[in-house]
Amino acid sequence: MKHWTEQLFVDSSDLFMLDMEAGIERARLDCQGVREMLESKGVVEGSRLLDVPCGIGRHSIELAAMWYSVVGVDFSEPFLRRARSRADERGVAELCTFIKGDMRELATVLKEDKFDAALNLFTSIGYYDERTDVETFKQLRQLIRRDGCLIVDTFNRDWMVRNFRPVDVIDKGQETVYNETRRFNLETSRMESEHTYYRRRGDDLIHLKTVNTDHRVYSLHEVMSMLEEAGWTPSSFYGAFDQRPTSWDTNRIIAVVVNTR
Repeated sequence: MKHWTEQLFVDSSDLFMLDMEAGIERARLDCQGVREMLESKGVVEGSRLLDVPCGIGRHSIELAAMWYSVVGVDFSEPFLRRARSRADERGVAELCTFIKGDMRELATVLKEDKFDAALNLFTSIGYYDERTDVETFKQLRQLIRRDGCLIVDTFNRDWMVRNFRPVDVIDKGQETVYNETRRFNLETSRMESEHTYYRRRGDDLIHLKTVNTDHRVYSLHEVMSMLEEAGWTPSSFYGAFDQRPTSWDTNRIIAVVVNTR
C-alpha cells in the first residue's frame, strides 16, 4: 500500500493543491521573515538556497523575487509542474530550478552540490518517524557550506494540544468542500487524521476522495534534540516568522541552526 504522502501529494495533488494555492499570500509574508533570518546569518541576495520539499514553489518563488538563487526539490511531479509554471508567470524562472526527488534521498538527488542555506517549511517533517527526520537533517547539513544555515518551520505540538480541534470543515472554493477529522495520540505524539474532499453539486455534497494520514508532531525540545543529533549548531528559535519567542501561545516552531563543522 502506498504511503499516505504519495496518496495525498501525488495521487490527490489536484485537491491538496487547493491548500497550497490558498497559502500563496501567507508564504509571501512569511518570506519577509525568512529573508531577515537569512540575512542575520550572512545569507544575502545572490546566495544559493535549497527549498525542500518545495511543493508548488510558494517560498522558492518569493525568495527568487528577492534575488536569491533557489533550487526546489519535491517528489510530486504535479507540484513541480505548477511550480515551474508559477515561476514563469512571476518572471523568476532563471532564478528557480525545480528538481524531482525525495527529501529522504537528497545525497543521491543533489550529489556534491553546495548551498548557502536550506529551508524546510510548512511542517514538512514528521511524515515518517524521528529517525528519518534526523537522517534528513544530516543530509541537509552535508549540502550546506560551513557557517551556512538551515531554517525549519513546523507545527508546535504543545500549542496544538492546548488548542486541539477534532474536526474542521472548510470550503476550498471551486465547489470543493474539505472535512478533516483528527485524533491525537498522546502516547506517540502522532496526529491521525482523515482528510475527505467533496464536490458541491446544488445542495448535495459528492464524495471525491478520502486519505488517512499519520503525522508526528514535535515539541520544541524534540526539534532541538534532532537538529543537534544531526550535527547542527542551534542559533535561534521562534514562534512565528515575525521572530516572536516560542511559547504556549505560538502555533509554530521556527528553528534557525548553523553548520559549524
